[in-house]
Formats: sequence, structure tokens, C-alpha cells
Amino acid sequence: MSETTSRPRAILVIGGTRGLGLAIACKLAGPGVTLILNYVADDAAAATAAQAVAARGARVKLVRADAATPEGAAAIIVEAEKISAHLDVIVHCAGIASPGLLVEQDLETIRRTIEVGGMSLLYVVRAALRILARYSSVIYLSGGAVDMATAGGGARAMAKALGECMLRYLVTECAHLAINFNTVRSGAVDTGVFRAAAGSPNALPAITLTGERLGVDDVANAVALLLSDGARMIRGQTIRVDGGLSIKRS
Repeated sequence: MSETTSRPRAILVIGGTRGLGLAIACKLAGPGVTLILNYVADDAAAATAAQAVAARGARVKLVRADAATPEGAAAIIVEAEKISAHLDVIVHCAGIASPGLLVEQDLETIRRTIEVGGMSLLYVVRAALRILARYSSVIYLSGGAVDMATAGGGARAMAKALGECMLRYLVTECAHLAINFNTVRSGAVDTGVFRAAAGSPNALPAITLTGERLGVDDVANAVALLLSDGARMIRGQTIRVDGGLSIKRS
């Protein structure tokens, strides 16, 4: 049994007030759990998210800061430390769609996409090392664009590929601290980021092998599984949650 099972858990979700981040926060919420939800701009969505998580019995703190800068990431951890002396879990769900062709897209847009979806993982982990508990876990949310060249998805794919590579190094570098890292590579789910990437407010994800569409709860369930004691020896891995679509397309 890990140390974290004998005390209340403190969980930081980067990008935790919408879409997948909110679904994961709600899944992990419960009595005795503290959820620290980071967001960048939408105060109304953040307030609604806090209510949804608190309704499940968790203690909630909202932190408005930009994890895509070292200063912003440091500020998030300072605020997290005010509510909990330690962190047991970080879930990184930040990402922006930024559809466009790499050969045409504004370079600043590409850079920002990589900072938000990729580099921010390192910024947050480095800032959090002093309060990450032994046997804590970091989960990074990636996507199928990493290994499938979808039209206009280059910047987003580069960001997530960077994060996945980074995670494999972090799990080895932080092993002596008993901090675990894993990636959940999600298939397309019906979120604002998906619709923005698709370029249509009416876009829907593909049908999976069972005739269903992947939902945010399916991804949240996989994150919860990786955070359970039974998964403690799953370390530095990329777990696909896509209803088998990657098998069909390979």
C-alpha cells in the first residue's frame, strides 16, 4: 500500500475547469480529497467547474495562472502549497487546438501551442518537486495526433509528442523520489478543443470499434485506474484510450 492511501489526497489538475480536465477532476473528487484546478482565462467556466467538483465532496481551490510560462507554473505551485503542504497527483490536461499547416502557420502560434501542450509539463513538474510526495503520480494527457498526421494538426501533435518524450525522461530522473509518470493518449472526444481542431462546432468524434463514441468519462476512468494502487508498477508508459481506433487504422 502506498503512503498516499493512508491520508487525504491533494490533486492538481492543469487545465482542470473544462473538457477532459474537468471530467478527470470530477472522477477523482470525493470526501477527503483536495482538488486544485488551474485555468487561464474563463472565470465563469472555472466557477461552474468548482461547484461540480465540490458537489462530490472534495475541497476545491481555483488557481488562475498560465502554466505555459515558468513564472506562471511557479505561481500555481505557490498557490497549491497554501492549501496543501504536499501534492499526491498532478494531471496535465492543458492544450490548445491551433489548427493550421506548419508551412503556413504563424510561428508564434506554433510556439505558443508547444509551450501550452508540451513545455508546461516540465515547468509545472520542476516547480512542484519540492512538494510532490513520495509515491505521487503525474499523468500527462496526450492524443492520437502524435502518430497520425491529421490535416492541420501539426502544432498540436508536436506539443504532445514533446510532452510524451519528456515524460519518459522524467520518470527515470525522478525514480529516486518515488514519483511516477504515465501518459494517457486519448482518442478524439467531444470537447471544445476537439471542435476547434476540427474547425466546426458540429464536429463529432469517430465511432469506435464497438459502435460507440469515446467519452470524457472513458478517459477519466483510465486516469483513475493509473492512480490506483494496483497500477503502481505501470511506470513511464503510454496508455491508449481510443476504443480500438488506433488498431483499426494501423
